[in-house]
Amino acid sequence: MPAEVETESVEAYAETISASAHRASFVGAPRRTIRPTESPEAAEREALAWLARFAQAGGEGALELRAAIGAGGMGVVREAWQEELGRVVAAKTLRKDMRDAGQVVRLLREAWITGALEHPNIIPVHALRLDADGAPMVVLKKVEGEPWSALLADAARLPTDAARRDPLDWHLGVLRAVCNALAFAHANGVVHRDVKPENVLIGRFGEVYLADWGIAVAMEGSRGSGRIPAQGEAGALAGTPAYMAPEMVRGAPVDARTDVYLLGATLYELLTGAPPHEGGDLYAMLGSILTREPSPPEDAPAELAELCVRALARAAEDRFPSVDAFAEALDAFREHRVAGRLADEATARLEELLARLRERSTARGEEEAEAADEERADDAIQRAFGACRFGFLSALEVWPESERARAGLARALEAMIGAHLDRDDPRAAAALAAEHPALPDALRGRLDAALEARRKEQALLEAVRREQREMDPRVGRGRRLAFSVMLGSLLAVAPVVGGIRFQLLGVEQAPRETLVWPSVALVACLLAGWRWRRALLATRLNRRAMGTLTFAMALYLLVHAASLRLGISVEAVQVLDIAIAFAITSGLVAFVSRRLWPSALAFLVAFVASAIEPTTRWVLLTVSNWTLLANFVWLWPPFGRGRDGAGEDAEDDEASAPRAG
Repeated sequence: MPAEVETESVEAYAETISASAHRASFVGAPRRTIRPTESPEAAEREALAWLARFAQAGGEGALELRAAIGAGGMGVVREAWQEELGRVVAAKTLRKDMRDAGQVVRLLREAWITGALEHPNIIPVHALRLDADGAPMVVLKKVEGEPWSALLADAARLPTDAARRDPLDWHLGVLRAVCNALAFAHANGVVHRDVKPENVLIGRFGEVYLADWGIAVAMEGSRGSGRIPAQGEAGALAGTPAYMAPEMVRGAPVDARTDVYLLGATLYELLTGAPPHEGGDLYAMLGSILTREPSPPEDAPAELAELCVRALARAAEDRFPSVDAFAEALDAFREHRVAGRLADEATARLEELLARLRERSTARGEEEAEAADEERADDAIQRAFGACRFGFLSALEVWPESERARAGLARALEAMIGAHLDRDDPRAAAALAAEHPALPDALRGRLDAALEARRKEQALLEAVRREQREMDPRVGRGRRLAFSVMLGSLLAVAPVVGGIRFQLLGVEQAPRETLVWPSVALVACLLAGWRWRRALLATRLNRRAMGTLTFAMALYLLVHAASLRLGISVEAVQVLDIAIAFAITSGLVAFVSRRLWPSALAFLVAFVASAIEPTTRWVLLTVSNWTLLANFVWLWPPFGRGRDGAGEDAEDDEASAPRAG
C-alpha cells in the first residue's frame, strides 16, 4: 500500500474514532476490550423479552452466592454453591452500575455463545438464572487458576518444573490449546474477535480455557440470531486495540483469518513481552494497526518468527488460511525444536568423539599405548559415537528434513569410518559407509583401497587355510592308518614267510612267485582305496599317502614282471625291492610326513647291507618292513595324540571327508 494512501486511511479512521466513545480506549487503555455499541431501543426490547422468558420459566434449583472471585469491565464473578448437584460453581452477574439493557444483552449473548460451544478448552456454561434483583446470572464451571497473561509476566509462577525449565514450549502448548478452541468455534460458525493472553485462563492442573466470548459473532454467511449475532448486528468496532487486526478497525467483515491474526498477536507478545500495537496517541495506535508489520526480535527462533510474521500479515489472504493451518505450523516448529535439541546434544557428543579420536591419534604417535589404556579409549570412543549417532537419528526421526542433524550424522560417520580405516578394520568402516548417503570421494577411495587389500589378504588366508586343510593329518586319520597298516602288514609278513620258506627251509623260490605278493598288495590297495575313497581322497595328504603306497605296489609288480622277462635273478630283484622301498619311503618323508624318516633310514641301511651281502636280504627286509609298520602306528595312532599333532577328537572316519553334491 502506498505511503500516502496509508496516511490518509489512518487520518480517516482517526477522525471517525475521535468522534466516538472509543478514543480513550485506543489511547489510554489499548489492552482493554472494546465492546460493540448497541441501539438502546433495540437492546431494551431484546433484554425485556428474554428477561420475561426467564421469569416465566422459574423453578430453578437454589444457588447460594458466596464471595466475589473476579471482576471485569461489566460483570462480577462470584463463587456459588449449586445445591441440586452439590458442587461449587461460578456465577457471573452484571455490576450494579452496568445493568442497562445493552449490558444485559451482552451478558446473555456471551452465555449463549459459550454455552453453544461445548469444548474442553472452553469454560462450560451450566445454566442461566436470575439474581435477587431480577438481573441475568450465568452459572459457569469454576476454574481455579489465573489468566495466562499473569504467567507470561512471571515465569517463576509456571505450574510445573518442566514448564519452568522450558517456558517457551509450555507457552506454545497453551497457544496450541487455544487453537483447538478456536478451530471448534470456527467449525460452528463463530469468530471470537478478542483472543489475547488475558482472555485465556490456566487451571491449577494445567487446563487451558479460552474465555470472554462476549464480542464473538457469527461468520459471514452463517445465519445470525438473537443468540449469536451476525456481524452486521454487532456494531462496527469491537476488539482490543493492542491486538487488533486491520480489518477490525476498518469495519470490514471478519472471519477465521481474523482470529489467526489475533493468534499471531498473542504469539508476538509471547516472544517480545508486549502486544504488537502501541502508540502514545490515537494516530500512532491506528498507524500501528493499519500500516505496521510487526517484527519479532532477532533472537527469536527463525521458524517461529516466520510463523508469527505470516499470521500478522496485514492482508488477510497472506495469513494462514485457517486456525488449523496455523496450528500445524506451530506443531511443526515444536517438533523441529525437539529435533534441534536432540541435534544439540548429539553435536556435543560428536565434539567429544572427535576430541577422543584426536587424543588416541596423538597417543599412538608419541609412544605405544598399553593394551588396557587403548581398550578403555576404544570403549569411550564407541560410547561417544553411539550417543551422537543415536541423537542425530532421533532428531531425523522427529524431523526428517533437518539438514543440521543430517550433516552432523554424516560428520560422525566419516570420523568413525576414518578411525576404523586407521585401525585397519575396513569391514567395520564399510558397515558405517552403508549408512552414509554420499561418502566424500577421498574417503570412498581410501575405503575401496582398504577393502581391496583386505579382500586380497582374505583370499591369501583362505588359500592358506585350504592348504592347511589339504595337509591336515587329522582328516581321515583312521582310514589312512587302516590303509597304511593293511599294506604295511602285508609287506611285513611277506619277508618273514619268504625267509622261513626259502632261506631256513631251503625251498627254491621260483621266479614267477615274485609276482604273488606285489599282486596281492596292489589288489588290496585298490580295494581298500575304493572302500575308503571318501576319506582317503579328502585331502592332499591322504591322496599322497594312498597314491604313493599304491604306486609302490604297482611299481613292485612292474619291476618283478620286467625282471622275470629279462631273466634277472630273484636275489637281485629282492635287493632291488629294498632300493624301491627306500625310494618310496623317501617320497613319503618328502610329501606326506617327515616323521617317516626312520623307515626311510631303515630301508637305506637294508639296501646297502643287502647289496654287500645278499644273503641277509630277508632279515633286513623284514626289519625294514616292520619298522615301516611301527612307524605308521606311531605316527597315526588309533587313540591318543599322534606325532603329527592329531588329537583324540580328530576327524578319522569317512564322515570327516567332504561329501560331493
